[in-house]
Amino acid sequence: MKASLLFLLVAIISFTAICLAYYMCQLVLIDAKSRNIPKPKFWAFLASSSQNGAGITMYLFKRKNTLSFLNTDDQEKIIKIKRKIYALLSFDLTIFILAIFIL
Repeated sequence: MKASLLFLLVAIISFTAICLAYYMCQLVLIDAKSRNIPKPKFWAFLASSSQNGAGITMYLFKRKNTLSFLNTDDQEKIIKIKRKIYALLSFDLTIFILAIFIL
């Protein structure tokens, strides 16, 4: 019983990690398009794929000297995506604490 519940919690954490990577990709894609960076899909994938932060660091150096031309629709999308990311992170933390108490 304990092992199956723990396996379920690990599956939930894995699913939220995939969702977080997807939303991070969407966030970087909107930003890269607003800054007219060439190959925005490549940079979005690169920024969201690495687990140690190397991809997002490379993207931040790439966009360093560019101007952002976000319209209001894109700003609203970014705010919605950030709220989803915050909700997923808080849910992930709650599940993690629950998993610790099960052990």
